[in-house]
Amino acid sequence: MTITIRTKLNKAAFAKFLILRWYKRPIGWLYTFVGLGSLLNLIFLLNNSTKADMPLDATIIITVVTLLVMPGLTLLQAHRSFGQNSRLAETIQYSFRHDAVLITGESFNSSFDWSKLYGITEQKDWVLLRETKALFHLVDKSAFSQEQLEDFRDLVRSKLNLKLKLRH
Repeated sequence: MTITIRTKLNKAAFAKFLILRWYKRPIGWLYTFVGLGSLLNLIFLLNNSTKADMPLDATIIITVVTLLVMPGLTLLQAHRSFGQNSRLAETIQYSFRHDAVLITGESFNSSFDWSKLYGITEQKDWVLLRETKALFHLVDKSAFSQEQLEDFRDLVRSKLNLKLKLRH
């Protein structure tokens, strides 16, 4: 049995994925926590005539960097990736067979055995075909019909060497 889907990644969805990925990591939460603490300190500094622990300039810089610059850089990264790598914007066909995964884009073809994958991670809107812990193919889950998604889950469960994180 072969499960075949076609999908096209758009810049906004890719940017959303990167932002959510940033905030799923502990460093994303740490930046937010530090930024909110700096914002509260800034409000305190502006409303009180007493000296706070941190100078006003440093508080403003920390607040802006942690709450605005880091998410902004993530959005810039998504925009740049789309501009530099035309494959991201191509229509891609994925064929999942019992022995291999075939990926066909408008300008490329690729195939690999299931044994070459590190794992599969299913998220709310995405399926990540992980070649390594950090390198993956991003597949839009909406490209699957409900039946195809169930068949895909059954297929990957049969692959004993894969690390799986599937939704039920």
